[in-house]
Amino acid sequence: MVSSPDLGLYKVTKHAVVTFSETLFHELKERDSKIGVSVLCSGWVNTQLADSERNRPNEYLNSPEAELPSQKYQKLDIAIRRQIYKGKTPEEIAEAIFQAIEEN
Repeated sequence: MVSSPDLGLYKVTKHAVVTFSETLFHELKERDSKIGVSVLCSGWVNTQLADSERNRPNEYLNSPEAELPSQKYQKLDIAIRRQIYKGKTPEEIAEAIFQAIEEN
């Protein structure tokens, strides 16, 4: 969990999910619930996350006149894509999740 410049909304959301999950875990434990809560912060996963614009409906696409990304953003995009490419596969992450659930 990092709080460095850039990607603020992504980081805020990740922190929120973690604290929500941890709080829920403790609240359920206080009530001796048979339900557990886990949160996964896997790091980089080799997915198409950096290409999420492919899911944007046509009516929300940027116009051709839209400003090109800044050089800083272009460098950040390249760095993120490199990390994603080197990340674990979704299958590896799923295997680790199921193993963790089985081992509680």
